[in-house]
Amino acid sequence: MPTHIWEPFTPEELAGASLAQPMPFTKGAPVLKIPVIERSAIFDNYGPGALLESETRLYDLADDPGQNTPLVSPEIEQAMTRLMQDLMRANDAPPEAYGRIAIAPPPASAM
Repeated sequence: MPTHIWEPFTPEELAGASLAQPMPFTKGAPVLKIPVIERSAIFDNYGPGALLESETRLYDLADDPGQNTPLVSPEIEQAMTRLMQDLMRANDAPPEAYGRIAIAPPPASAM
C-alpha cells in the first residue's frame, strides 16, 4: 500500500495515479506516479502550495550567515544551476522535477 511517511495515501490522491517507466534504480519495476493535490499531506511542503516564490536568491554563507544580503551574479547562478542539473541527472530525477523548479532538463540522451 503506498503511503506518505505517517499515513496511507487517500483514495482521492490515488485516483490520479499512473504507472511511470522504470527508473535506473528500480531494477526494471515501473514507478507509481501519484500527483500532488491540494488535499495531499505534502501539498504545502512539496506541491504547488510550497512554491510561493519563483525568484532565485544566493547567499555567501561564510560572509553572510544571516542571509541578509543576496548575491547578484548571473555567473554564479548559472554555475549553481548547472551543478543542480548535474546532481539531478546523477540521481535519476524525472523530467517533471526539473519543471517544478523551472530549470531545463538534460537532453533525453543524457538521462
